[in-house]
Amino acid sequence: MILTVGMIVKNEEKYLERCLTAIKPILEKVDSELIITDTGSSDGTVGTAKRFTDKILYFDWINDFSAARNTGIEKARGEWFMSLDADEIFRSCDEIVDFFVSGEYRHYNSASFIVRNITDENGDYSDTAVPRLTRLSKETRFVGAVHETLSTFGLPVKFLGSIADHYGYNFSDKESARKKAGYYYELLKGRYDKSNIYDPVIFLQLYDCCVLLEQKEEANMYLDEGIKYCSGKKLNTLSVLYCKKAYGHFLDKDYKEALNICEKYFAMDKAVRPGELTADKEVLAIKAVSLYFLGEYAAAEKTYARFFDVFERVADGRLQTIDTAILSVNLSSDSSWLSLLCQFIHCLMISRKYDEAVKYLRTLPIRSHSENKKAVAELAELVYGLLKDIGCEKAAELAEALDSRGRNELLTLAFCDIYSAEKRAFAKELLISLSSSDKRISGKLKLYELFFGGCGQELCEKALKEYVQAYGAENDPDLPMLIFSEKISIGVLAKASDFDIKQSVFICCRRIEGFFEAVENYPVKAAGGEELDILLSVIEKCIGMKLLKYNNASDTEKQQCIKKLFEQKSILKERKSHSALTEFEQLSRSIKANIRSYIAAGEREKAEKTLCEYEKINSRDPEINDLRMLMK
Repeated sequence: MILTVGMIVKNEEKYLERCLTAIKPILEKVDSELIITDTGSSDGTVGTAKRFTDKILYFDWINDFSAARNTGIEKARGEWFMSLDADEIFRSCDEIVDFFVSGEYRHYNSASFIVRNITDENGDYSDTAVPRLTRLSKETRFVGAVHETLSTFGLPVKFLGSIADHYGYNFSDKESARKKAGYYYELLKGRYDKSNIYDPVIFLQLYDCCVLLEQKEEANMYLDEGIKYCSGKKLNTLSVLYCKKAYGHFLDKDYKEALNICEKYFAMDKAVRPGELTADKEVLAIKAVSLYFLGEYAAAEKTYARFFDVFERVADGRLQTIDTAILSVNLSSDSSWLSLLCQFIHCLMISRKYDEAVKYLRTLPIRSHSENKKAVAELAELVYGLLKDIGCEKAAELAEALDSRGRNELLTLAFCDIYSAEKRAFAKELLISLSSSDKRISGKLKLYELFFGGCGQELCEKALKEYVQAYGAENDPDLPMLIFSEKISIGVLAKASDFDIKQSVFICCRRIEGFFEAVENYPVKAAGGEELDILLSVIEKCIGMKLLKYNNASDTEKQQCIKKLFEQKSILKERKSHSALTEFEQLSRSIKANIRSYIAAGEREKAEKTLCEYEKINSRDPEINDLRMLMK
């Protein structure tokens, strides 16, 4: 048998099924077994486990994670052993499967995969290449009461790119985080107090626990002790300790001290840092951003260039060193990559190094790092500003380098600038340069020609309806400005199911001059039907945006700034209320007319039944008594 997958579990029914379903390709395609050790579950964990394996072991908990995991190792029959937690869910196991099926595993003693620690509901995370796979021998054991590691993990190591999302630190509240950190801290501290000969990783683990417990002074004490201990013994854990210390100062916005620690990192003894390390990418990120925030753009620019080079070599496996096994990256994670690129491009633009900016935008893998929506929008703005400086000749190339969201952001900036007489010439030139490969852009440019050409309300409304029918409205957040400025029926947008009112109003309020005034002057008195709800929604969001804009103003000034919008809202609410009342009154009149008809025709039972039903919905109608008198 090639592989044993081992796990320990306790009350893991929240994630266990997803975890085990994700590793099915390994269990089906690799000659393997799954051993699960339960340490005292009281929920449905064991039942879930039994659906995936018949190798269930039981262990009486003794506050020692290694002891529990070693029960699985003792029963393992594979040539290799792989450790997994129940709250780790692989996105794909293909690379792990290929590693074993291809026979590549025969050339290595150990392997790691990436654990992506999800830290909050917004999807923020840090990555660690965890040492979880090793060739199995009689000496293979887990060591350490907590944050346990495999004793035989060693060179040569295969760094696998498979990602497992880890939800163990995605806490619903601070108290849950503190409780878990406190438990781990007690186990680690007990180990730390018993000996003066340490596994150096314990300093990192105690630091992390103290950070979660908000014991900052003690956390830094462990880092400093670890740095002193590892420096004296020239242990490679020193690189990661310096990483942690530099990042801690960075988080405290003590950028000068963060830079000082970065320099100490690069000056480490050659026994620790004989050449580039995987940790370089994190330290270079901290150094570059610290320089950027200090306004030292020329130095930052050089450091960013170095960072992106190292990042790409780590990503494609050309630079992998043993420190990867204990390195947790934060500022240099995939989710931060695009933000760092934005800062780098900004530095190049400040230095007027436009050709270099274009080179990096065209060659770096931007599309692979576009999960950060805020950074996508920021990059689009930078590209837009860059094109203003260099002209639109390279517009198509740079737009192509962006992903679909980045391209839509770029187009939104251009179409919003159409409304500004000062910016219109450039915006139109850019849109024309991009329209040859995009019929939607061509269609919208024609729409604008009608609107700005004074073609009349009726023709403009017809053209807008045709455009929305042909292309939808999802990627056209500026359309409300056309409607409000030309006083066209907003009912056009009611037909566009993909239109996002909230997002559109947000963009119009922030980016289009005169939008508030256009909404304030819209003829709401003529609105009716489906327009009422949309108009109310737009005006309410405009009020919110305007109040945000006047956040620091006095109450009197705030009232004055929304006076016209509030008047529009009041008119619409009154119209909506009147419309609803009129419809009810019409219904009432119709029902009462039917009752009179039944009475006149001598159909007394029908008249009585209808009157009783009507009384349930409008008991205060004074005509009810009159109708009863007629029936007598």
